[in-house]
Amino acid sequence: MNGKTIPPFYLVGVGLWLVVVVTYWTFGLGFLALDLRHRPTSLYARKIQAERSFDRKKLARLVAQLLFGQIVVLLPFALLLGWLAERGIGIVVTPQFPRIIDVAWQLGVFVAWEEVAFYYSHRVLHHRLFYERFHKMHHEFTAPIALCASYAHPVELATGNILPLILGPVLCRAHVATTALWFAVAVIGSQMHHCGYRFESAVLHLPGFDQQPDFHDFHHEVFRGNYGLIGVLDWFHGTDGRWRAALAVRKRQPEAVAEAEGGGGGRRRRSAARRRRGFGLLAVASSNASFRI
Repeated sequence: MNGKTIPPFYLVGVGLWLVVVVTYWTFGLGFLALDLRHRPTSLYARKIQAERSFDRKKLARLVAQLLFGQIVVLLPFALLLGWLAERGIGIVVTPQFPRIIDVAWQLGVFVAWEEVAFYYSHRVLHHRLFYERFHKMHHEFTAPIALCASYAHPVELATGNILPLILGPVLCRAHVATTALWFAVAVIGSQMHHCGYRFESAVLHLPGFDQQPDFHDFHHEVFRGNYGLIGVLDWFHGTDGRWRAALAVRKRQPEAVAEAEGGGGGRRRRSAARRRRGFGLLAVASSNASFRI
């Protein structure tokens, strides 16, 4: 090992931790500026729960909990990955970059594993034995923002966020470059789920993606259902009943859709408010319904 080579312990243990932390704060602070300044109006008009603003009084607690989680919970996991990599276990460190085909299939495996691990751990956390103790903290924000993505009790952060994130690369023996890409994509994806804004794009209109970030935002609003990330397991287990009913309500409001597509910030805000009122009325009306949760 020559002097120009970074030891695997530092490249994996410290390097990957920095990837997560830098990505999280860069992306999250950008959205925070939008939430606090309400500018530019063309972007703020896309807020899903338009009548709910971020409570600035909660910002200090939010930042403190995030830093605690990243240093006290996430960093030890990252250093463990580095320690394992030094011994040839888990994440691979080589001078050669991985083949594109290997990156592609491994990312597919990571997404599938994340959906499975997150869905079931998240659903367990909503059980009455665990919700108050471990998961209620994350649901303090009924209208979440991007920085709320990993605002959680340390037990939830470790079991519901970090382990689903890292076990895929470890079990697949992914290259450190592939793992870094996955961590960045996963962090941005999680923050998009919590950002509270709907951005129309060709990508988000692909099957399975058009519901984001409304899908998880709706979970924060009604607390039940929509436990997964991409909706596959919610569909399989029938835990998306309220969500599907809410989509039906939205489709019966063509004037709101027309206004949203018509341009103007004011019209978008009115459209979002109508949609939010529709979802809220649905949540109340369905509270006594027999959806499986």
